[in-house]
Parts: sequence; C-alpha cells; structure tokens
Amino acid sequence: MVLFKRKIFYILVVVFTSISCYSQSKTINGILIKVPEGFVYQEENKTVDIWLKNEENIAFLLQYYESSKSDYENRKAIKLDSETTEYIDFGTFEILKKKYDIQINMNYDTQSLVAQTLVYRDGYMYIIIYAVGVDLEKGLDKKYATDTVERLFIETIYFIKMILTS
Repeated sequence: MVLFKRKIFYILVVVFTSISCYSQSKTINGILIKVPEGFVYQEENKTVDIWLKNEENIAFLLQYYESSKSDYENRKAIKLDSETTEYIDFGTFEILKKKYDIQINMNYDTQSLVAQTLVYRDGYMYIIIYAVGVDLEKGLDKKYATDTVERLFIETIYFIKMILTS
C-alpha cells in the first residue's frame, strides 16, 4: 500500500510540475503552443499572439494566416535589412526531414536580436519571431555575440518543432 501511495505521489508531482512549467500554453488552430516557464501571454489580435519574459527581455511572437503550400514554397528568408533592423546571420536547418530558413537581424531601437522563420502546417502559414535583448556593450565580445546567435537558432528550432508536432 505504501508503494502504491508513493507512485501516486510521484505521478501527481510530475503532472503538477508539467502544468506549472507550461502555464501559459494556448491552442491556436488546433496546435498546442507550449512556451517555456516564465513567459506571460499577451494576445495582440486575432492573428498575432505574443508571450513576453520581461526579466530576461525576451519576446516570442506568433503570427498566422491562411495560406496554400505553394505560397510557402515560394517564400524564403530574404537576407536583407528592414526599416528597423540590420541583417546579421542566416541559417538553414533540417527539421523533421524538411529545410527551414532562420534569419537573424539586429534591432537597435529595442536593442534586441530577432530571429524569424516561416512554418507551414495544415493550410496556415506561421511566422515565428523570437527576440532576445542584448547588451550592446557586450555585443562587441565575439563569444557573447556567438552564444546569443546560437541561442536564437536553438530556441527558434524548438518553436518550429512545436508547431510541426503538436
């Protein structure tokens, strides 16, 4: 009997831990979006959702709209500056047997590095934008800059996999 109660206790710990780790989850178009612990959800409008992690100056933005697969095949990261950002880096990653382009730009107004990519699933195009605040003084340090860009790629890949597999 004691062993049975201990098993139930461990199961409850696992269940409550997983709920608290992903307390800001949201279902969008049938996809369960699970953001890491510490992010706070803020709905922007009907086609844009934002999660913020203020203490680390991080933002995850998910924009989506109906689209055809042919539209997706024609869209690639453009490797250009925008009105408010400067092109920094670009990577193509194979995720679940398909290639995804991730572009990273620097936004000097918000002092953040911004990763963005496109994911197509079930008639919807998802634009993933993941931004991490940077210390511009440290930005001159090559290791800091390299580590931050690598973090952006890794965490953006996490969000791509989440959309594809949820």
